[in-house]
Amino acid sequence: ASRPELNGCEVQVLGEASEDGRVPVRVRSNQSEIRVLMSKLLPPRERRRGTKQKQPKGAAAEPSSEGRKMTELALELGRRREELLGQAENLVLTAQHLSDHQMYINNQAEKLQGVATTLRKRFAITQGLYKTTKDADKILQLRIKEDAIRVQEASYNANVEWLRAEQAWLNQQPAMKEAMAKVRETMIQTPDGKWIDRADPPRKPNEKSRKVHKGEGEAGKAADSANSGEVGGEGSKEGEESEDDYPEEMSFESLLAEIKLEIASGGGRGGRGGGGGGGGGAEGLRGT
Repeated sequence: ASRPELNGCEVQVLGEASEDGRVPVRVRSNQSEIRVLMSKLLPPRERRRGTKQKQPKGAAAEPSSEGRKMTELALELGRRREELLGQAENLVLTAQHLSDHQMYINNQAEKLQGVATTLRKRFAITQGLYKTTKDADKILQLRIKEDAIRVQEASYNANVEWLRAEQAWLNQQPAMKEAMAKVRETMIQTPDGKWIDRADPPRKPNEKSRKVHKGEGEAGKAADSANSGEVGGEGSKEGEESEDDYPEEMSFESLLAEIKLEIASGGGRGGRGGGGGGGGGAEGLRGT
């Protein structure tokens, strides 16, 4: 027969409740007799059932905030997200705000890569010392170090999940989708991964030499055009590249990485290249 429960354990009621509202019960697990308040006993029909739903086969469970360890990075991501949402509600959200948040995610991802490398090295060293150390005290110290590495590993894994969830959330925001669409309208990505304005495609290194040798009558015109910085005439069309030579890249992160690289190298190529084009392409975007 079903019995009442106490903290998830079935118990057997041994007598009636006393004046203080307590009743003697015996816990089934250890067969010991204790006295508990009647209000703490749950009838069988009110037992808590599991609320976790089964995942269909082949379906990956989405990470939830309840299942992830709370870290300092998680708190900072939450603060930054609330700030973005507030800017969107006040209609002051721009592409620069989105770019800053994306850059923050990228920077934190790079830091986590360094943390992963450090943890792997420390763990490998600890395992190697296990094999060569016979002193009991040193072995105990190694175990303490290994436990500390495990704790840091748990924080690392949690931070990775937080960053992935934040990146997925950012990519689904209407303002972010609009910013990416504007970037694809105004810029193209070269085979070497650089982003440039569509109005200023790069030239092949040997383009000028081909124009000069095209014909004796047009050689002077091509040379004059090259020296004066102007491109025109029938000869200039030969060898020009179309935008199809550089397929569009759907990722806005590649553009942001290029902007960061140009800033680190001491400046870009002016207003018509890499980072300059990215800022101009999505300037003035309003959140929705």
